[in-house]
Amino acid sequence: MCMACISLQYYMRSDCLMWQVPPAELEAVLLSHPDVADAGVVGIPDPSAGEMPAAWVVRRPSATVTEHQLRQFVDGQ
Repeated sequence: MCMACISLQYYMRSDCLMWQVPPAELEAVLLSHPDVADAGVVGIPDPSAGEMPAAWVVRRPSATVTEHQLRQFVDGQ
């Protein structure tokens, strides 16, 4: 994986409740971050939920955004 890429699995859970998040919606939120050049989201199998989104993010040149910061950004949307 390149240095500018971040791979993350995004779980939207709150008090054991889960919401379905369409991959395109999560992708759009990630792409709205100023340090994100590109993002892709796919569903991956999950034994308890059936499927969960996994995201791959390409940072803009010289951006230093972390997975933790991106999770906070998405949670705030």
